[in-house]
Amino acid sequence: GHQFPSPPTGMPASSRGPQSPAIQSPFDEDAGPAASNTPPNHTTSFHGGFPAAAFSPSYPQHQPDDRFNSYPMMNADLQQVCAIESACSASPWSRKQFELSLSDSKVIELDNHVVGFGILSSVLDQAELHNIAVHPDSQGMGLGAAILDYLLDHLAEQVRSIYLEVRLSNFRAIRLYQERGFAQVGERRDYYKTELGREDALLMCRQITTD
Repeated sequence: GHQFPSPPTGMPASSRGPQSPAIQSPFDEDAGPAASNTPPNHTTSFHGGFPAAAFSPSYPQHQPDDRFNSYPMMNADLQQVCAIESACSASPWSRKQFELSLSDSKVIELDNHVVGFGILSSVLDQAELHNIAVHPDSQGMGLGAAILDYLLDHLAEQVRSIYLEVRLSNFRAIRLYQERGFAQVGERRDYYKTELGREDALLMCRQITTD
């Protein structure tokens, strides 16, 4: 079975990276994290070669709101999920990619409408955030933090390391990831496509400690 390599070469290359073949499985080498292709309400990192911090959660959790509801993604959600992805990404995932990742995917509803999603998979003691997005019309309300917290709260019990990649310019996402205990462990040059060319990706990791 597929095992995630160790940083800094890190997790599998993103499906949104310079090499972008169609995904065959959520764990294919080119099916890696696309977190930094998401809009500013999501997740990211910063320059520097700091080691991943051993972290016990003490961050501020998203405050529950009766209008918000998170649950595992279902086939019935895919049309709305694909629309969110197209609105947020210059290199959107296909419906087939989402279908293959259903078992690792969560969505968040606002007033009974799906407005965001997150995809986090695990193999043995390592996990990877592949994709996370909130519809542009619903950003600025803490939904990106809420879906990330939901993913982290539902990690497999054996997971000890979580990896993600994110655009260098996604400062709000970087701050959110740092608040959740992620630290930069590497970077990938010219990883993401932009309107003007390409942008570097930062590889981040959170180590989970047990008492």
